[in-house]
Amino acid sequence: MAYPVSRISLFGLPSFLCYGYLSQFEINEASLLQMAVALGVAALLQLVAWYCCWRDNFYPTIPELVFWAIAFRLLGVYGNPILEDDFYRYLWDGYQFVENGVVYSLAPQHWFDSAIATPAFEHVLDSINNPHIATIYGPVCQYVFGLSYLLAPAEAWPLQLIFSVFDVGIVLLLCTLTNTRNVLLYAWCPLVIKEVAFTAHVDSMAVFFLLAACVAMIKNRRVLVGGALALAVASKIFAILLLPLLLYRRKLSILAFGVTLILLYAPFLSELRANEHGLSAMASGWVFNAPLFLLLPKYFVQLQILTFILFAGIWCFSAWHWRKNGDVLPRADWIYAAFLLAIPALNPWYLIWLLPFAALKPSLTAWTASVAVLFAYVIGLNIQSDDLLAYQQPLWALCLEYGLVLTAFAFDLAKQRRPNVNGGDLKSA
Repeated sequence: MAYPVSRISLFGLPSFLCYGYLSQFEINEASLLQMAVALGVAALLQLVAWYCCWRDNFYPTIPELVFWAIAFRLLGVYGNPILEDDFYRYLWDGYQFVENGVVYSLAPQHWFDSAIATPAFEHVLDSINNPHIATIYGPVCQYVFGLSYLLAPAEAWPLQLIFSVFDVGIVLLLCTLTNTRNVLLYAWCPLVIKEVAFTAHVDSMAVFFLLAACVAMIKNRRVLVGGALALAVASKIFAILLLPLLLYRRKLSILAFGVTLILLYAPFLSELRANEHGLSAMASGWVFNAPLFLLLPKYFVQLQILTFILFAGIWCFSAWHWRKNGDVLPRADWIYAAFLLAIPALNPWYLIWLLPFAALKPSLTAWTASVAVLFAYVIGLNIQSDDLLAYQQPLWALCLEYGLVLTAFAFDLAKQRRPNVNGGDLKSA
């Protein structure tokens, strides 16, 4: 049975209305209930659309899929960042990079007593979280932040637009790797649309470069593999997890990676040596949305060691599984899932690193997590609770979030779905 284009788009139209509703709120104005309703309905429509395609063995056309992917993201660009403030740091970095050429060596608080060019940037500076910590964002991010400043100083929409373009790029790359039915899972994912188009997180850009490196590896474009990997790592350090697998026994790729990385970091080397980089400060004890670390804070160091060992074991198993089975790509979904469970601070937008690879081999666990992780926004700051600290989660929200994911994981284990039942295999190179 084949749907006409308009029938599958019936799922897209109400989703469009959900994001349109969400785009009407001012920054941090939307309540959790309003956001939950809009994103919850959009998630339900996404999963029902995918299920109908799976049931009837139907594959949406690429133009139709991309049309709705762009439409959803344009509404996010039109709207304001919701329940997030990281974009203020991006705006400040872009201002400093263009006007002063100083990004890494001075934390924002250094400028508290200085004259700021405009009232708009005074507001930006006052709104930055953790202003005592220097920026953690890589050189590629700084170039993009600078471009955003040149387009519209102190405005979030250029960042939302740029990162949404990279996100649509991920959709197009996925179309070369798997069927459009699976790509729909990512292209219509409410978490991705909220975290990229609405709140302008940089992860879509880094993941785009990482996925581009994967496509280049499949096509044996060794220089492109190294160059794209360098851009990914210089965007966000999470990309380093696939580095050994994609560069293994590829001398030309290694050379291209090294040269590109040096060129990207060269303008910032003196700054990076001048002061402690923000990553070390952020990794020194920040705990968020990680049950083991939250429930057993006295054993923080021991848990870090244990979770790292478990992650290393899964990474090695994924590498062995890839080589043994001759798969086109390694199971990056396993690697990033293990990594996210191992770190003591799991922000919702970190799942953007997992979800494109989860679209290649769909599982109930990954896509349940894409919805359940939104419970991480149930914190004292957003529910205005006197009993919770600003970024503290109530126990019920944490239990519900991880309970849903564990239930889906148990179902996946029990189901033992047959190969190809969901059309999850990669296209041949």
